[in-house]
This record gives sequence, C-alpha cells and structure tokens, in this order.
Amino acid sequence: MSTGKSALPEPEKFDRWTAQPRFSGSAPTFFLILVLALFCDVSTAASSAADSPPRAALPTSSPASAASPAPGIAFDEIARVIKADATPPPVGSFDADAAAIAALPPLSLPTPPRGGGVGNMLAMGALSLIPIVGGLVAGAAIRAHVAAEKAAHTKQRDEYLAVMTAHLKAGVLTSFAFYRGWSRVALTPELTAIEKPDQGLSLSLNYLTKTYRTFQTAPNVETYTVQSSMPTVAQPTLEGAPRVELLAPVTIAGRSAHGYRTTGAINVPQITPTCSAGQHQIVEVEYVGDLPDPQYNPSLSLANSQPLVTECDVPSSVSHREPGRLVLYRVVMIDEGTPTAYGVALERGNIRSIGEQDAALFQPPADFKETKEK
Repeated sequence: MSTGKSALPEPEKFDRWTAQPRFSGSAPTFFLILVLALFCDVSTAASSAADSPPRAALPTSSPASAASPAPGIAFDEIARVIKADATPPPVGSFDADAAAIAALPPLSLPTPPRGGGVGNMLAMGALSLIPIVGGLVAGAAIRAHVAAEKAAHTKQRDEYLAVMTAHLKAGVLTSFAFYRGWSRVALTPELTAIEKPDQGLSLSLNYLTKTYRTFQTAPNVETYTVQSSMPTVAQPTLEGAPRVELLAPVTIAGRSAHGYRTTGAINVPQITPTCSAGQHQIVEVEYVGDLPDPQYNPSLSLANSQPLVTECDVPSSVSHREPGRLVLYRVVMIDEGTPTAYGVALERGNIRSIGEQDAALFQPPADFKETKEK
C-alpha cells in the first residue's frame, strides 16, 4: 500500500515494451479475458518460446503519482480471473503483481492461419467481450489481423494458450491513456489501439514490427433511438436489498480511496458466461478514488453501474457505488466458499496526468511504417 506526499518529483516513465520514455511531466488495470479463460480450460497448453522485446522499467504506483491528472489521465490496470482455489489480491499490491506479470512470457495475440480455424476465431472474437478493453481494441485487432498475412499454425496457438493461461492466473497488465476525447490502449506488443472519434480515425500499432495500420471510422455524430422488434432478454434481478458496509479509508497508488463492501443475492433467469441459471450470492469490495472516470458515459454506463446484478455478465469497470469516479481496486466473488466460486479482480496503479506535451502518444512513432491492406 503506497503512502507519501504528492509533491515529490516523479521519475521519468518508460514504456514497458519498447524501453522508450513515456508520459513525461507530473504524473500520479480492469482487464479480464473472460471467454479466453473458459477457452483455456479446455485447451492443450504448451510452453512458449516466443521472442520478446527487451523488458523495461515496470509501472509503479508510487506516491509521486498522486498529482491531480488534468486535462488528460493515464493509468495501468491489472485484471485477473479468481477461481475457487485462488485468493484475491490484497489492497495495495499493484507493484508486486506488476512485477510478477513482467516475469512471465509476454502476452501476444494469436495469428489466424490461412483460411481461419475455429480455435483462432474464438480467440480473436473473444476480444470483443473483454471488459473495458474489448470495445476499444477488438475492432482494431480484428481489422489488423484480417488484413495481415495469416500464417499461424497449431503449435503457435498452443503456445499462445499456455501463455494466456499463465496471465489469467497472475493477471493481465494493460496501459490506458485518455486525452481530448482520444484513447490509447496498450494490450500486447503487437497491439496498441488508438481511437480518435472526433477525426473518425482508428490506428493499430505493432511495436514488434514497428508498423501501423490506419482505419477510417465514422466521426462522432448525433444519434437517435430506433425501436426494435427484437425480443427483450430477461436480466438478473436482486433478491431483496443488498447490504452495503462502509470500509475504512486507505491509500492506493498514492491516492486516498474510500471503500464499500456490498453483499447480496441475485436471480439469474438464464445461463451467462460465468453463472448458471438460478440464485447466486455476490460479494463485492470496491475502493474509489477522487478522480473522474474517463470511460464513464452517463447515457451508456448507467446500467453497468448497478450493484451486483451485472456481475454474472461480462463486467465493466464503472463504479457501482460512485458512478463517474475512478475505481482503484475491486474484487467481485460469486458464490464464494463453494466449489463453483468464481471472481474477477481489478487493480489500478501508476495514475498520472498527461497534457499537450504527451499528444505524441496518440500518433504512430516517427520510425513506424504504415502498412496497407493487400
């Protein structure tokens, strides 16, 4: 657990894949691969021998990172699956967990073989279901891989699944940056996704090959609602009022955080990716900082901010107790203490401010070459 004064100067940050300076200036994940976790459970794993770029300095949640981030914000995020025999990470363990993840073989994306393949289609398609990150990187990943040469083999897929299994246990480390409505998500060495909605622009960067692809997307336009004749899917409901307990304030990533422990039961009308139909007991521990959540959209995130009822679906990182505020730590356990217990954990650290001096983060590096679809 980090403590200290925010007035301390912050050391220069480095990109953990490219060993290049990152996020200069005064500077203060929830990444869960749900379907891939289930997919790995039934797949044959093999040891990974993939080449990796040089390792660089680890993200840190030092007290020096506690300066108020404005006008942009960046942070690193660790998310993991918690099985029945696993223990959730303690509050304030971001640095130690990041170090453990850095010791693993690097996480990489599967390369679909020519002509496709069910296993690789599942792996790629599952990106869209990743909480938080899925919506930001799935489109870029799929477009990039469809356009790229498809030459992976079964051995490569097995190596990927072995590495993925290890990361699901230790956690997946993702870097985020948000500025002027733009977003940057660094997922793997092969995929950093940049979105600029105001320009109708999406970029996919590959730090291993030093290449990038550009995709034109529809710029932000006014939207309206159209009534649909599709049948409504029954949603989970609360079984009575949940119990909410205030927790003692703590310091996380150099920031004061206030916590809540919410317990209750929900009724799931039909099977979901993590829950069978029926009643389930939910326990959620959430710590929230005094920072705005750059991914929160009042018109889109309200449903995700409801406590407990969304936990059996692919969850988001929106605060369930203080929607619009940044979650610094959260653990959700479903049916804790039973053989079928399942949970997800979110840790955030290395929170820092970014500004105009960091605008280059949202552009391809000067030495990258653009690749075109053949």
